[in-house]
Amino acid sequence: MTDQAPRGFSYARLAISSIGAATAVLIVTTVVIGVFEPGPGVGLTIALAGVVGAIAAMGITATRITNRAFDEQRGRGGPSSGDPEHSGGPERSGDEQTK
Repeated sequence: MTDQAPRGFSYARLAISSIGAATAVLIVTTVVIGVFEPGPGVGLTIALAGVVGAIAAMGITATRITNRAFDEQRGRGGPSSGDPEHSGGPERSGDEQTK
């Protein structure tokens, strides 16, 4: 077996993952509207919530992929790396702790 280098950042992977997350949310929204067959007002509300959810899913997915790729490039570990300097938690020394 050979050791593989980190994959790094890929615009294609970012785009496909973001669009995939949004598509999943919109499919769930479509299924909910199809199953419950709501009236026009409720249906519109569900559809708008689905669009907002799709946009949020795209943003969250893109942010996570981008942060992960650039953290790997800089050689920093993530929250699960065991590196206390870059664990993402608050840093406190003994005299800064509150009672």
